Amino acid sequence: MNFRFQSQSIKESFFLILKGIAMGAANKVPGVSGGIVALVGGFYEELIFSFQHLNGKALKLLFSGRFRSFWEYTNARFLCLLFSGVLISYFSVSLLLDYALERNEIEVFGAFFGMILASLYYIAKEIKQWNKRLLSFSSSDLLWVCGSVFQTQPLKTTISFLCFFVALLVFQE
Repeated sequence: MNFRFQSQSIKESFFLILKGIAMGAANKVPGVSGGIVALVGGFYEELIFSFQHLNGKALKLLFSGRFRSFWEYTNARFLCLLFSGVLISYFSVSLLLDYALERNEIEVFGAFFGMILASLYYIAKEIKQWNKRLLSFSSSDLLWVCGSVFQTQPLKTTISFLCFFVALLVFQE
């Protein structure tokens, strides 16, 4: 697959920076990955493709002075725009998230959990055949998240152990 954009419009570049901001914000919340934003945002494959090209060949191109070839080979425009958004997020959105996590931890986790649940729709479309193991593992994750919402420690501990044992059963099949 060739993901490289030789010419991106200003609008596409702007939206890629916004996706980077969302990715940086997601990375700030414990237990949430920016990879979910990449998956839902539709740029996960391009991100992986670009990371794969940060290799020995890229270093050879860079150190031999073939900067244009290096730029195109590594899809550097995409990476620079995306990580510009991540940096913007680090110095702005993540500070707001820190404040929100201190004041309204449950609500922030709930918002990101909603995003994760919404991303399951995209993942479910990609899975051709659902099996018992996947459904069991997903249900143990759902139990764990439900358990983390409860305020009493004994109930949290009980549900955490329940999720652990469900996961063990899943992997023994």
